[in-house]
Amino acid sequence: MTKQSTALAVHLRQAQWLLDELAFDAGSDRLDAHQIAEAVVTLSQLNALLSGVHATIVSGVGGEVFMKTSPSTSGDSSHENCPLETGQKFP
Repeated sequence: MTKQSTALAVHLRQAQWLLDELAFDAGSDRLDAHQIAEAVVTLSQLNALLSGVHATIVSGVGGEVFMKTSPSTSGDSSHENCPLETGQKFP
């Protein structure tokens, strides 16, 4: 298992647990703003990670998967459809 696949597996499990708790609390009318905000952040991070993994697979290029932290300013448009071009490595 690579560093990237390990990170992906961990984040997928975290999202799964979070969504399980949200579903239970939603069914019990016990959702609060903090839980929803946490879900937004967690799912946004998972979206960024999955987008990077997808772009890596589609391009056929191995290597590190990067997490988006701000828009790219490199001027390189070869990956302009990939939202993960800032250069910060995802743990």
